[in-house]
Amino acid sequence: MAQEQYQVIARKWRPQTFDDVVGQRHITETLKNELRSGRIAHAFLFAGIRGIGKTSAARILAKALNCQSSPTPTPEPCNQCDACLSIKNGTATDVMEIDGASNRKIEHIRELRENIKFSPAKLRYKVYIIDEVHMLTKEAFNALLKTLEEPPKHAIFILATTDDHKVPITITSRCQRFTFRGLGFSQMGEALRKITDAEGIRIDDQSLLYIAKRAEGSMRDAQSVLEQVISFCGKDVTREQVAELLGMVGGESIQQVTDAILANQPERILEVVDALVMQGHDLEQFYKDLVEHIRNLLVVKISSNAPQLLENSLTAADVLQQQTASISFQELQAIFKYLIRTEPLIKQSAYPRFTLEMALLQAPQMRAFELFDTTLHTIHALGEKFSAFQTLPPSAPPAIVPPDPIEDAIKIFRGARAEAVLPEERPQ
Repeated sequence: MAQEQYQVIARKWRPQTFDDVVGQRHITETLKNELRSGRIAHAFLFAGIRGIGKTSAARILAKALNCQSSPTPTPEPCNQCDACLSIKNGTATDVMEIDGASNRKIEHIRELRENIKFSPAKLRYKVYIIDEVHMLTKEAFNALLKTLEEPPKHAIFILATTDDHKVPITITSRCQRFTFRGLGFSQMGEALRKITDAEGIRIDDQSLLYIAKRAEGSMRDAQSVLEQVISFCGKDVTREQVAELLGMVGGESIQQVTDAILANQPERILEVVDALVMQGHDLEQFYKDLVEHIRNLLVVKISSNAPQLLENSLTAADVLQQQTASISFQELQAIFKYLIRTEPLIKQSAYPRFTLEMALLQAPQMRAFELFDTTLHTIHALGEKFSAFQTLPPSAPPAIVPPDPIEDAIKIFRGARAEAVLPEERPQ
């Protein structure tokens, strides 16, 4: 007996109804209302990053337009009739998915224009889903304009793109535009939890957070990473295994290196980096996590009542509070700006470990620079106040000109010896 072909998680758990689409309620509710009212646009533009449901929503919309369980378009396709099943399986002759990258020339669009004139063979509507539409040539876009503006009543266009700024305004103005949002870690964690529970996978929330962080807002990427984790760990997934597989650094290491930076402990910084290298962690990912941690410290410094802004933190809120106790907001901000500016050097360096070590060793000095800038700003402010006393009425006797307080203060601050001028020696 032939073995049943395995279906990967990303395909098995692909959304089949509007309610299944994660994190895009502002879009799915609008589409459902249009289907209920019958006010359906003839062209749609779905824009957003990869793996967040653009093509899935297009297929669901195609099923909603053609579902045979209802005499009219319905916001809740049955997924059981011949129309829904054929669209799901990709065998519907009246629903055409076109890859804009490989069908980008003007002759492909001319062929589409010729075929669109004919009525649907079996379904209620002909639906044209053009993926990565921004890849079309300029001539192809121009050929599509008239058809896109006034298509036959039986035709619906759904354009999908990850680079909407490359789509000409003449095209976007003829479409109803929907911008899909990147998903938050909590949204992806909840969706992944449903999958793991249904698949019988035992995994903790911290591991799901690691997977969500690696996916960077893409649900499809998160599902692919989960597939890889299951292959590595089996049905019993531990946090340590996930961290090892993905090269993730735990909150403890981030906390240790941050404490070393704030306390100006260069030896401790080198020890933490050495441990990360020995454990095979991704240093670039570690640096990103460190920048995010410093950002979380800034958030705690501004407001301790912002848990929704710290939901993705690998470190507990009470630990963040302790770390911010000995440093000012301005000093933290100076360290954060420095780390942001240094990130490209680590990404491009042929010696990432050495570059990372030097960057972290220099980070504590940002506190001293911030104190210098603050002191210098205070000196200039005082100098502006003293300058008001130098302006006297014309009838007043000549005043003794005091020494410039700004210049003297700067000389003292830099360790230079200021020259004292006696009052009787000052010029009149």
